[in-house]
Amino acid sequence: MKKDIKVKEYIVNNIGRDLTSREIHLAYDLIDMMHENYSRKEILESFKHNLEFIKNSKLETIEFGKIEKFKVKRVSPIHNLHSESVIEYHIFHNKTIISTFGLFFTVDKNKAVTLRISNIQGYVNKTNHINKEHVLNTSREYLNKINKELKENWRVKVVSFLKHFSEKNKLNFSLELPSKTGYKKLEYIRQLRQYIQTGLKAGLKIEQFSTRHINDVEIKKRIENNFEIKKKRLLDSKNKKVVSKKIVKKNIVKRR
Repeated sequence: MKKDIKVKEYIVNNIGRDLTSREIHLAYDLIDMMHENYSRKEILESFKHNLEFIKNSKLETIEFGKIEKFKVKRVSPIHNLHSESVIEYHIFHNKTIISTFGLFFTVDKNKAVTLRISNIQGYVNKTNHINKEHVLNTSREYLNKINKELKENWRVKVVSFLKHFSEKNKLNFSLELPSKTGYKKLEYIRQLRQYIQTGLKAGLKIEQFSTRHINDVEIKKRIENNFEIKKKRLLDSKNKKVVSKKIVKKNIVKRR
């Protein structure tokens, strides 16, 4: 916490003005996601970029299926349901929040900007329901509706959309695999697999997944090993195709 306060003070001193309450929320959430892997200067530059996105980007609402059924809206950092979101979007069915996803931008020492998806998950307000089973059933019902409307899994749709956005704006792109919170180990592994399968179906390369937030050493090592195996298989497959093309070309030349 002391480190977070020092970084926040560094940001305020270098922004040259007091931060609004919304900006303070944004700063703290961004610091939480970046303080272990980035310098204060990188966090400051990233904070500026995230502020600029919120103030100037037209990506406030997103058409998601038939507009009268599903609306995607960016919310103020104060109204984030998940601190890891940093910049959070809510997907509504009528006026009910059925799912959320979050993103943020990082700027490294070489000024390279990366759009990072920090979380993507279903949501139903528990205070509107009697018990956990009812909450889960209601959430599943709404998410099944949105999948049917989109004709694909909504998570894949979100990742594909943001991937396209990053390519259009010439940004690097990363899907951040989540930290283990209150999940049991098997449930956490299931959650990680869901994120990975979503990313792969959306066309992400292995290099576009980040394991830096996985806080279970054993699970992190297992996933990184699996990624290395996938990369090796892809490389072997590409090499075989190259060799095959060379053989075909050589045979054509001989026949001539």
